[in-house]
Amino acid sequence: EAISKIDLDIVVDFTHNQTLTESLIRIARSKGVKRYIYVSPTSVYGPECSMPCSEDSEVIPVEFTSAKINSETLLQDSGLPYTIIRSGLVIGPERNDMKPLSHSLENYFFHRHALGKPIVVPGHGQYMVSLLHAKDLASGIASALETAQAEGQIYNLQADGGITFDGLAELTAKISNRNTSLEVIHYDERQFEWIFCRRPQFPLVAMGHSLGFTEKAKKELNWKPSFTISNALADSYENGFQILFEDNLQPDLNLGLDEAVISSPHKQVQVQWLFPVTNFRRPLGYGDDIVVDTGNKWEWE
Repeated sequence: EAISKIDLDIVVDFTHNQTLTESLIRIARSKGVKRYIYVSPTSVYGPECSMPCSEDSEVIPVEFTSAKINSETLLQDSGLPYTIIRSGLVIGPERNDMKPLSHSLENYFFHRHALGKPIVVPGHGQYMVSLLHAKDLASGIASALETAQAEGQIYNLQADGGITFDGLAELTAKISNRNTSLEVIHYDERQFEWIFCRRPQFPLVAMGHSLGFTEKAKKELNWKPSFTISNALADSYENGFQILFEDNLQPDLNLGLDEAVISSPHKQVQVQWLFPVTNFRRPLGYGDDIVVDTGNKWEWE
């Protein structure tokens, strides 16, 4: 209601709520906005996409991406001048003002490093994900707004390359100068559903690789990331997490899942091979023996 009372030329929509996006589209139509930017994750391509995914790759609705995909379709059918940005996982100190400290991707790792705790990671930890510094996302949006050719187009934005969950554990430990030895413990998410029903803890879903091909944005928007993955993580640590942690501004860290995993070795995953698979959404130990060895076999409900 408040938005409907102000003049609008541009809308930049980050929402995960399809109903809210539908309302924003309706208001944007009434205001005659010049461009509607909608920001989606590269994970909309789903776990079966041949990496890296291009903007023409099929989108696959799975769990949390369904609302994003539906919102994209609503915008494409709205008749509004739009641009869709599909970004890597956004990180950076700017994100600390937008999400609780313990809920952001990089701070999940930094917080545990600061306390000398093990890092618990779902699955085999070898899924490759894409990251993007918040400033590079902002510059990509600005470039799209300044480029007439970007109207009606979709662009992938991410830092060059990708990093695995285990790679994140190792790189963040190095950046934060962790003073205790790093222990990464892998676990099967399905064994801890009782925790996830109350509060998801790991900031990512182990559903598959998520990498986008960014050549279209580099060519048509004259855009390129200014932060590498390592530099983006370092900036987030030095200008975000470290300041908040040292000033005791961080929330209490809930280690409920960590403690449950550590105390249940029979539910852990003993990684023996560093070979990623495209679909990990099935019980471990059933046809995954070439990738992991659960160490123990258990009965599934």
